[in-house]
Amino acid sequence: MYRNGNSNASVNKRYEQHQDRWNAFGKNAGLLGLSEKLSPEELRKSELFREYDEDFLEELSPDIALAKWQSNAVLFEEGAYL
Repeated sequence: MYRNGNSNASVNKRYEQHQDRWNAFGKNAGLLGLSEKLSPEELRKSELFREYDEDFLEELSPDIALAKWQSNAVLFEEGAYL
């Protein structure tokens, strides 16, 4: 069990979800690159995450990725669900 109460199985499942997040969009999505799961230290490089403690950032990290997009790519469309 991890400090935040997650078991190894739930951490692994969240990692798999992170890996699969953008797969449905294929080559036409305009996505050039997607980061692996970021550590709390990496998240703190962004001002947005600096005030949060390590346990919270670890819990949140599977839901955060840094993406590199093609110029003029459409990121979200009205009514689309990601």
